[in-house]
Amino acid sequence: KSWAMAHGVAIASKEIILFVDADVSNLCGEHFDSMLGPLDSGTADMVLGQPSETPIDYRIIPFLRSLTGERALFKKDIRPILDELRDIRYGAETFINLYFQAQGMRIEHVLLEGLVHPNKYEKTDPLRASKEFVGEGREIAVTLVKNYGLVAKRVELILKNASARSRRKVAVLHGQINDKIDDFINRMML
Repeated sequence: KSWAMAHGVAIASKEIILFVDADVSNLCGEHFDSMLGPLDSGTADMVLGQPSETPIDYRIIPFLRSLTGERALFKKDIRPILDELRDIRYGAETFINLYFQAQGMRIEHVLLEGLVHPNKYEKTDPLRASKEFVGEGREIAVTLVKNYGLVAKRVELILKNASARSRRKVAVLHGQINDKIDDFINRMML
């Protein structure tokens, strides 16, 4: 998945990139307008679109809304990470989000009314759907762990105006977390 996304960006001739999951239905011009509008008006650097017809209600579980495949962004903003993006597979959206957040870019979320995104259990048998969920979840987790530096950079941006004492505490905590993540990665790769 991530290789196809990176390749598409690399060969795109336009300056705005729009990603849409292949398995959505009821996609219409209004959905494109909803995602492109904030880019055109200059209020966002990336827009994430949430299908309204999906088993996940993003209004109830808002932290999952960033995992959407529907997104619009500027080619110039994603171009610097294309080489890293190619091999991330299903962690692609997570990596893009981390990168944009670490850069302090503006991300806007829009609800795509009427857009249908089926869940895996509607598309295949329960065993295969469960295996796909676990596999994709693992890739997302590995992406988060391997790119902890981007997470830390985002936290640094949030704490930029914090006191010097708070920044020292965060630096110590950051070092401790880095050590634990390195240990975790080493165990995962065995």
